[in-house]
Amino acid sequence: MSLGNSKVATQNDVIDFCKKLLSSIPLENVIILALDNANRIIGYDCVEGATNQCALYPANVFRFLLSAAASSFIVAHNHPGGTLNASEADWSITERLKEAGKLLDVPLLDHLIITEDDHFSLRSSRKWNAERNA
Repeated sequence: MSLGNSKVATQNDVIDFCKKLLSSIPLENVIILALDNANRIIGYDCVEGATNQCALYPANVFRFLLSAAASSFIVAHNHPGGTLNASEADWSITERLKEAGKLLDVPLLDHLIITEDDHFSLRSSRKWNAERNA
C-alpha cells in the first residue's frame, strides 16, 4: 500500500487506513503507524499474530519508530471475532507503550481496535485518562 501523503488529520483518517490493512484478516494483527511532526504517516509496521492474540514487544516497536524518525505513533489491531472490548492485555501493552514513548519523546497518540464493521479508541476511554492521572 502506498503511503503517498497520508496525513492523519482526523481519527477517521487513521481508521480508514487501518481498516484497509486489517479488517478482512482472520488473524489478530497489529499495525504501528509512524507519524512525522505534521501527522503524516511516514511508515508502518505490521506484526502478525494468532486467532485471538498478537505478541507486541515495546523494544521492537521503538526500534521501528526510531529508525523511521517518528515524532509520534498510533497502534491499531484487529479483533477478527468482531468484539470491540479491550482486554487487560490490550490495556497493559498500551500503558507500556505510553510510558516508553514518554521516555523516548515519541508519544503514543492512540490505540485502536478495528473490526470489520466498527472501531474503538482506547484513548477515548476514561481508563486512558485515569491511568495517565494516576
